[in-house]
Amino acid sequence: MRAAFSRPTAAGLKSPAHRQPGKAALRLKRFVYQAERWLAETKNGEILFAPHPIRLRPGKYREPDAMIWRSEHKDRMGERESGPPDVVVEIISPGNEPHDIETKFREYAQAGIPEYWIVQPAARAISIYSLQDRAYRQAGHFVSGQLASSRVLAGFDISTENLFGDEGQ
Repeated sequence: MRAAFSRPTAAGLKSPAHRQPGKAALRLKRFVYQAERWLAETKNGEILFAPHPIRLRPGKYREPDAMIWRSEHKDRMGERESGPPDVVVEIISPGNEPHDIETKFREYAQAGIPEYWIVQPAARAISIYSLQDRAYRQAGHFVSGQLASSRVLAGFDISTENLFGDEGQ
């Protein structure tokens, strides 16, 4: 019998409705910058960001905010669409909490994506989930002042302070 796991729910992760859409783009830019710098130094993969569809299964596509393929899986990358990446990143947008957190959580696990990062601007936190036995388990929850570390991309971490900047202060 498989052990139960805790799936995130939208109720616990709320973003204020007044948050500016430009803030999400800025956070994505900061994440991509840090990831690109690390990937260039290590030559350990490639990153793409939305809008770029990934194929979860035949006929089912999603466009995560950012996606990373390790070097050994770069053959899954395409110009117009790609196969499943090794890491997906979703920055929670106001009003999209149930979809971003619950629906995509299930779909990414079913597609076999090894790691799912949920960036929670309202909480100034990053939750990382790792795929184990075809279900996600929380690998870490990182708050302001901590380094969020990937298990799939050994040696990659991202500063929550750099990601969120001076928001909420």
